[in-house]
Amino acid sequence: MALEESTGENDAVFTVSSLKFVVDKSLLPYVKEAVVDYETTWWGESTFTISSPRASSC
Repeated sequence: MALEESTGENDAVFTVSSLKFVVDKSLLPYVKEAVVDYETTWWGESTFTISSPRASSC
């Protein structure tokens, strides 16, 4: 996962609730049905978690 300034021709762009997600088209089969969640822990750390029913292990 990385933050980029612009998109490329091999990128698929999805907008959900005003958030833009960009995925390399070659990776689409791997992220199909994935869920991205933003969490804040009780000690104030903020993170994204990604879960997928297609993943066998992480």
